[in-house]
Amino acid sequence: MKFTVTITLAAMASVMGSGAVLADDHDAHYKDLYELKQLHVAFHRAVSHAGLDAPTKAQHLADILALWTDDGVLIAGGVMYSGKGTPGKASCASGSLTLCDFFANHAGSFVLVVTGSR
Repeated sequence: MKFTVTITLAAMASVMGSGAVLADDHDAHYKDLYELKQLHVAFHRAVSHAGLDAPTKAQHLADILALWTDDGVLIAGGVMYSGKGTPGKASCASGSLTLCDFFANHAGSFVLVVTGSR
């Protein structure tokens, strides 16, 4: 009888313990989803209406680059852009193939809107 109770208690402890682990995994899953959603929101905020004027473009360019790691890589249209680059420096110039080059010079939402008479 003592042997059976010990096994039963051990089994209950392992089930209850694994329940706590599952709860932790469940919480971590939702935390990861929340963080991914925040990244998604920040990305769309940075690329939306970025080409309204030069100051807005500069702010949105800084915002989008802040989302990337220094060694980030993006392949668009078969062209690989790697590394962040720095706005206003040669690493952001057209043809430098950095993320800064892509967003500043090629990404459609960052193209400045030209207004005036036709």
